[in-house]
Amino acid sequence: MTEAVTATPGRRLAARYILHERLGVGGQGEVWRAYDPERGVDIALKILQPSPGRAADAWAALLNEHESASHLDHPGILKVYPPERDCGDLLLPMELAAGGDLRRLRGARYLTVVPVLLEVAQALEYAHERGVVHRDLKPSNVLFDARGRAKLADFGAAARL
Repeated sequence: MTEAVTATPGRRLAARYILHERLGVGGQGEVWRAYDPERGVDIALKILQPSPGRAADAWAALLNEHESASHLDHPGILKVYPPERDCGDLLLPMELAAGGDLRRLRGARYLTVVPVLLEVAQALEYAHERGVVHRDLKPSNVLFDARGRAKLADFGAAARL
């Protein structure tokens, strides 16, 4: 396998995505705001850098996340696009939800939180009706777009019924 590249602002991945800023870091990789010239918009780009010997498992997990969420066309579910590879990196492009996550509402008033939870419940119901169980619902997986709408994200642990 080719050596994974170092993600830095301005770097182009998969001969397409131009990285702007790192949005978050997890155990398996990073999420970056990136410009996608083919779509003409900024997106979120999950970049996984699997350890040697784990690339096949990481790719399978990325494919599962894409397959679980890609056919779910609902305003409360974050859109994901087909995964790609760049050198040793595995990439999952997705809709950008730059408004933070549900943790930002910690301590908020009841009248603020209930409508958001209803949006999440509607998104979950939609997924369940289509045979997808999220299996990792937590505040960090409920994101907000620029307009403040809740978006259910990270279908990496999802199961299809």
